[in-house]
Amino acid sequence: MRTLLQLLALATLAPAGALAEAPPEPAEPTPPASTVVLFASGEDAQHEAEDAWLTQFGHGIGVRFEPVDRVFPPDQPVVLVGQAEVRSCQGEPVDSATFGGLVDQVADQVLMMEYLEAVTALDAVDEALPCLVEAPPTTVLGSYHVLRGIVAFYAETPEAATDRFEEGLLVSPFLQWDETWPPQVRPAFDAAVVGALTAGTAFLSISTRLTSEGTMWLDGLEVDPRTRTTTLYEGAHLLQWRDPEGTLTSWLATVGQGDSLQAVHRSDAVDLVLTGQAEKPLADHARERVLAPVEREVGGRLVVAQPWEVVLFHEYDAAFGRWWLTDLARLQERRASGRRMRAAGGVMLGVGLAASLAGGITAAAAGREARRSYDVIFPETLEADGSLVDEGSTADRDLLGSWYTWRRDVASAGAGISIGGGTVAIAGIPLVVEGNRRATAAGLHREDQPAPSKAERKRSKKQRPDSSDDE
Repeated sequence: MRTLLQLLALATLAPAGALAEAPPEPAEPTPPASTVVLFASGEDAQHEAEDAWLTQFGHGIGVRFEPVDRVFPPDQPVVLVGQAEVRSCQGEPVDSATFGGLVDQVADQVLMMEYLEAVTALDAVDEALPCLVEAPPTTVLGSYHVLRGIVAFYAETPEAATDRFEEGLLVSPFLQWDETWPPQVRPAFDAAVVGALTAGTAFLSISTRLTSEGTMWLDGLEVDPRTRTTTLYEGAHLLQWRDPEGTLTSWLATVGQGDSLQAVHRSDAVDLVLTGQAEKPLADHARERVLAPVEREVGGRLVVAQPWEVVLFHEYDAAFGRWWLTDLARLQERRASGRRMRAAGGVMLGVGLAASLAGGITAAAAGREARRSYDVIFPETLEADGSLVDEGSTADRDLLGSWYTWRRDVASAGAGISIGGGTVAIAGIPLVVEGNRRATAAGLHREDQPAPSKAERKRSKKQRPDSSDDE
């Protein structure tokens, strides 16, 4: 009975024990981080990038291929990147005369002390600035900034008016107080004059192609073509670029102290990104254009397919602003095969030329000796009637025939060697040319990348768990 009770107790506890000792269910596997591969525009470019990816990595799981046009649209010839807030045209094109009329409308409303209406009119001017298709006169831009200050004084606060006046003074430093302006605004203007002396600065970098192939304006003034970097003061600035066809594009950029803004020609931007040489602002811009915020949060990767003879994949490390070659095997294999091909072609060319020369010399010498032996074996004399009489005897022929035959055979062999050597030499030329092209295939070496520290590598690998170490 006692044994039966013990068995019942064990049977009762068995399910609970089984549940307690059962291993926990495995967690759902984390989906691999999204990988976006940018490839060059052109026919079959995507197929080439996909084939190269499969060749180097064996699978395309979690990989999305995007054309570089998605990052840099072809209809936008200039790329502006950096900390500045950049606004492009969202409406209809505006010429300089129309813009001047909008500014005059604000001036009329200020003169009539209709400041609330002037605020609305100023909004229209703000919307028109990035839509300008001509460079406006600096005097009109100066009036615009002054009107912003006067309207801000009455519609907002004196401090806001000081800020607007200061922006105007920094854009048009020759602005002076006009006695026709409301006298109540004078203290705000004077404070702006003092503040402009210590205004914060930002920096604008301009790529060479923008000034060599077109014309750039900053706040209505043409930028010197030799300028690569210039200083901007805090506030809003009008940037304009005219392409070689005469089309002018405008942007309104608002910068703060210490900000940097880069103006890059689209062609340069595409080349820098696809070759893994883009600096952090441009690379971050590309990453944000193709990776959704949620993809970036879970470690999404930006990889570019370098469209050269050998497709190289560079991965952008956003944490350090660096590019890494994801794989070198194919490039190294191609260069090694090129060196082997070049060496084989060089050997064929050298041996072929030597054989051709030696065979030619041998054929010429042996042929000359064979003809001399022939004349000894078969001497011929010319009779009075013009007939030839062979004076050679049978014994002479038997004695010297073998020597003549050997020289004749040597001459024939030499000629064959000369022809064969020339053929081999000619066949070696394309091997040398093609081998040299492969051995020097364009690509980026690991040595060209700055060597990261051990700490950087560890941190980079944590952020890129699905990527393998090059080394």
